[in-house]
Amino acid sequence: MAPPQKTYIMCVTPRCGSHLLGEALHSTGLAGNPDEYFQPNSDGKLQNEIGHIAERYGRKTLEEFREFILDIASTDNGVAGVALHANYLHHIINAYQSLPQYEGLNHYELLNALFYNPQFIWLQRRDKVRQAVSWIKARHTGVWGSHMENRVKKGDSQALKYDYFLIEQNVARFEEFENRWRTFFEEFQIKPHLVVYEELAKEVETTTLDLLNALEIDYSKDIRFAERKLKKQADTLSEEWVQRFYRENQSFTHRLFRYARYLRFKLLPK
Repeated sequence: MAPPQKTYIMCVTPRCGSHLLGEALHSTGLAGNPDEYFQPNSDGKLQNEIGHIAERYGRKTLEEFREFILDIASTDNGVAGVALHANYLHHIINAYQSLPQYEGLNHYELLNALFYNPQFIWLQRRDKVRQAVSWIKARHTGVWGSHMENRVKKGDSQALKYDYFLIEQNVARFEEFENRWRTFFEEFQIKPHLVVYEELAKEVETTTLDLLNALEIDYSKDIRFAERKLKKQADTLSEEWVQRFYRENQSFTHRLFRYARYLRFKLLPK
């Protein structure tokens, strides 16, 4: 199979809007079929031998897997896109560095070799509290997209409980993931195409067309987007949690309690 003529990597973090952007790009019919094809399992194994892709299409070597993914991630005009998360990028790097042809390549060189000198799209979500709340609810219910809502049991959603420290923990986690991408771009002097989730959610089509221009993907003025399948999942419960977190975060008593908790863990014997 012929390699794609143009490639891009969506550099993302959990619940940052990657599926929304991926759906919008895919719906143009011109910007590839970006998805998290390289997501590993809990043991860090890529899906070339185990996982839903391998189960559906068969086991493949790492090189066969890469070529296969680039093929299904491409549209007819030769554009291919993939989405990679900062928290599992090292699994991809380690897997392919084990092959002789990639041994010794740094992260940037390896991604260039794997994806034919891709452009980079950096998708950020500025409101980390809402990002954390979205992840917690999805993790608890198993609903990662609106198309999965019919799979959740009524009891699962009713059992959701507010947890300040869980939100705080995930805010810090997502900030760390985003900083990993920032460090990567700075280290290798990459200027990614920046997309902000809050702007994307308000103007999906406009933001997507701006991105097509940035990627230098030709399209006609009468381009039509397919009907969107993904719907906004945030609800009144999400907003209640967000506002309660902000209130407690500003509370002197709550700050004092957090500091006491910090000292307790700091003074625990190593």
